[in-house]
Parts: sequence; C-alpha cells; structure tokens
Amino acid sequence: MNIAIFLLKNTGSKDISTCRVVFCIPFYERVHLMQEILTAVTYLVAWLACEKVFHIESGLVKLLISLGAAVGVYVLIAVKERREKRKKGEDD
Repeated sequence: MNIAIFLLKNTGSKDISTCRVVFCIPFYERVHLMQEILTAVTYLVAWLACEKVFHIESGLVKLLISLGAAVGVYVLIAVKERREKRKKGEDD
C-alpha cells in the first residue's frame, strides 16, 4: 500500500476542492517513514525560521535554504542507514 503526505495551500475559499498541492511526500516503504517525516518537518521549520527569525523576505531565498536543509537531512539519514546496514552485514 502506498501512502503520501500532502501539504495543501488554501486559495482563499472555504471549499477544500480549491486547495492546491504545495508539497507531496510519497511513502514507498514503512522503513523510510521517519526519513520522509523528518525531511518535511525540516523543510517547514527552515522556512519558518527564515521568515520569522531571520526576516528574509525573498521567497526564492527561503525556498533554496529550506530545500537545502531538507535535502541535507534526507542525505544524512540515508548515509547513517547505509552505514548501519553495512556494519550489520559485517557482523553476521
């Protein structure tokens, strides 16, 4: 079974059908669930930090910083899992 998280943006109407998808994270395996959730959370936290803490007004700069942070977290978790699998394989 495939599951996905969708971040929706309201276009001003109260009707849910007028919302548009801003961000979608598919989950292909249960193992990668935490990795995708942390990536999405990192994206949102970085975006809010750029907006509220650093007062960056440029949407492009906020996008690049938040996507960079999210991709960085995704890669770090993937490297960690790879090392754990490799270590587990050597121990067997």
